[in-house]
Amino acid sequence: MSALDLLSAFAATFTQEQRLLTLQLGDGGRWGETLLPLAVHGDEAVSDSYRYRVECLSPDTGLELKSLLGVPVRLGIAGADGTEQVRCGVVSAAEAVGSDGGFSKYALTVEPPFALLRLRKTSRVFQDLSVPDIVRQVFAEHAAANPVFAAVQSLDFAFAGELPPRSYCLQYRESDYDFVVRLLHEEGLAWRFEQGEGATERGSEASRGNTPQVTLVAFDDPYSPPPAGVERVRFHRRDATEEEDGLTRWDSTRQIVSGSVALASFDYQPVATGHSGDTSAVDQGTDGARLQSSLQDYDVPARTTLATPTSSPTTPGCASRRTMRKPSASTAVGAYVG
Repeated sequence: MSALDLLSAFAATFTQEQRLLTLQLGDGGRWGETLLPLAVHGDEAVSDSYRYRVECLSPDTGLELKSLLGVPVRLGIAGADGTEQVRCGVVSAAEAVGSDGGFSKYALTVEPPFALLRLRKTSRVFQDLSVPDIVRQVFAEHAAANPVFAAVQSLDFAFAGELPPRSYCLQYRESDYDFVVRLLHEEGLAWRFEQGEGATERGSEASRGNTPQVTLVAFDDPYSPPPAGVERVRFHRRDATEEEDGLTRWDSTRQIVSGSVALASFDYQPVATGHSGDTSAVDQGTDGARLQSSLQDYDVPARTTLATPTSSPTTPGCASRRTMRKPSASTAVGAYVG
């Protein structure tokens, strides 16, 4: 028996069944327990894409990194109450990062397929289509030409009513990701991701053959997303052992942002110009308010013209949304039991 066979036999005792992290690549058949998740670091937010870096151990020292790229991923994170948070996506980057105790160490970057639309840049014109119709067309193009995108990524709009069509909408030297995000923001729509999977029971045989899926959901009601799974989160000092999940560190920052917004646009149908403006409603303190008093964000969003003047980029609602920058941010550090 070779050294690799001995190491593989030893590694066979380390399965994902009793671990806080589970990792499924593809349908779970090809990779099996080849990669054992060790740690995960990630960032996610409303109206932004998420990215997770998953550190893994493997008895195989010669995994071909390119064979991991584009593989659908299901990442499970166990909670203290027995539930599991699921994050799905695709492998956008793979690294070989040395060894740990005789095992080879790898790192996978997991993102939703939508995030990879940053890599496709183009210029084109859309006419007489609403923002949902334009976004659906962009997604349909990628689904038709990209089997991984079609299998993993889907789209949903969760809001009442209909948005007006745009008589002329230009995507100019812009990635599909930036274009879609810009259109959603111009209409005052937030967006989030819903994680889906074929089976809810972790590690069940029914999960075999199911591809992890993620849905981008655009919405306009801040109360429409489902509530958090927990009503409260403990904030306490770090202990050696924990009986429930909690936060052990909270950092906050504040920064100066633009104090006002002024918008101007040109409509070729009929020939007219529109103007709008708004001042920041964020309390930045006495000196902070003085500092931002002359910091105006002036823009002429001329790349789009809407079919109805009541929904042009210079309406007061658009200006108000642009004043809601991110003047503050918080970072939390916590611990899972185990």
